[in-house]
Amino acid sequence: DIWEVIDQTVNIIRHRASKKGLELLLNVSPQIPRYILLDSVRFKQIIFKLLSNAIKFTREREIGEIEIGAQKDENGGPVYYVRDNGRGIPAEYQEKVFGLFERLHTDREGTGIGLALVRRIIELHGGKLMIESEVSIGTSVYFTLPLATDAEITHTSHARAAE
Repeated sequence: DIWEVIDQTVNIIRHRASKKGLELLLNVSPQIPRYILLDSVRFKQIIFKLLSNAIKFTREREIGEIEIGAQKDENGGPVYYVRDNGRGIPAEYQEKVFGLFERLHTDREGTGIGLALVRRIIELHGGKLMIESEVSIGTSVYFTLPLATDAEITHTSHARAAE
């Protein structure tokens, strides 16, 4: 249930932002499909890393605006996104940010592992990761993941009930 994971992660992110004195407008789209075929720990890693980066690079704004949502691809499947109004990434570096230990900005904390981990998790689960960014406007990170079938949702629900 990704709604539950997003809710937990958003609460953590809101708390961190308020501790840093950041005013954050964080919107979660109700169009997000509820179930995907991925364990909650991995999905939480994806969302946490993407939201953490969004916060990191919206600090210069008076109000950081971050949105988590989903839209449909050309086949009607979900494309999830995390969008911000941060500093943006120049076109020549947009692929580089997903490399292991790659950091574009040395004035920010981080190891350069986060986005590489996000890409690895998504690709290992049959998904794709894309980025769109414009300097001084913001960044949108899009990703796909397989949806869970009704049978898989039922099996998972029964397994949880048995615990």
